Amino acid sequence: KGLEKGIFFKAPDGSIRIDVTDVVGKGKDEDNHEKVLLRKDGTSVYKLTEKDIKNLPTQITWNGADSKGNACEGTFTGTLEINYKNGNRVSSVSSAFVCTALPPKLDVRTAPEYFSPDNDGTDDDLFIKLGASSKAKLKNWSFVIKDPKGKDFWKLSGKNNVTERIIWDGLSNVQKSANGKAERVQSAMDYPFEFTVTDALGMTSVKKGVIPVDVLVIRDGNVLKMAVPSIIFESDASNFQKASAKLKQDQIDKNIKTLDRIADILKKFKDYKVTIVGHANKITDNPDEETLDNPYEWGRASMPLSKERADAIKAYLEKRGVSSSALTSDGMGGTMPVVNPKDKDNNWKNRRVEFILEK
Repeated sequence: KGLEKGIFFKAPDGSIRIDVTDVVGKGKDEDNHEKVLLRKDGTSVYKLTEKDIKNLPTQITWNGADSKGNACEGTFTGTLEINYKNGNRVSSVSSAFVCTALPPKLDVRTAPEYFSPDNDGTDDDLFIKLGASSKAKLKNWSFVIKDPKGKDFWKLSGKNNVTERIIWDGLSNVQKSANGKAERVQSAMDYPFEFTVTDALGMTSVKKGVIPVDVLVIRDGNVLKMAVPSIIFESDASNFQKASAKLKQDQIDKNIKTLDRIADILKKFKDYKVTIVGHANKITDNPDEETLDNPYEWGRASMPLSKERADAIKAYLEKRGVSSSALTSDGMGGTMPVVNPKDKDNNWKNRRVEFILEK
């Protein structure tokens, strides 16, 4: 009668269990010969006969290796053959099963290079292409974009087949802005992503990367505005381009890259006047924080410090070829927050430099 269709992969230990539950019993004087074969494309990779074990067991465990100890990859079938002394022969073949030690292989591609969802008709959408291949069937997957502080910002998930093409407009489907609308990505910030896939055998792969956001030029009433929270200054100082104990070289490199990009954008708006405004995040509820230095509670006063920082940015842009006659600067300290300063997950958005463009 042979082998029931009962071979299956048993994750995660990589073993195959072969249930032999309906085999003709041996008679007293019979000399039976049993053989269990596992095959791939007609080629035997594992064999068990009466020479290996006297009595045919009701269960056989295979560790996924061939006779030389090499891991087997692919789709296999199991065959049970029994030859009786009286000349009778029975055999049975299992349904196909997958054996693999390789987790899903993942690929993520994005375009364009400069993603700027500011509704100007140029590069407003990010095209995301997801790829996942596995010898086993896929069980579930997720694609999560996080904000610069590591909080979930946008996510999509599913079972079985991966959504291969995604068009993203830069708006969150998790976070809300202060006015209750979907939060938009911030200018010149990196948004990390994680693409996670688990196959039917329980193996999981994760591919990580970063989506760089371009400087966004957003219309705000009668003006255009670039709000950039990614420029990092030395603590209590206006320095953003000289390495120190409080300012690392990688931060400086990103500052320069961002400001060079801003300079290129501003050169396209030759008919506009640009006000560079420094903003800070309030540390306390004391109004003196804006105008008085206090090294024990908040450090430098916010308003003069933010003005110094705006002046430093102005000077750099002038060196980069932006007309000095078009640029002015101001410092607002912590008087104009975009989120509640006590919101520890989002108050980083208050520390920003704004570029306000007016004709």
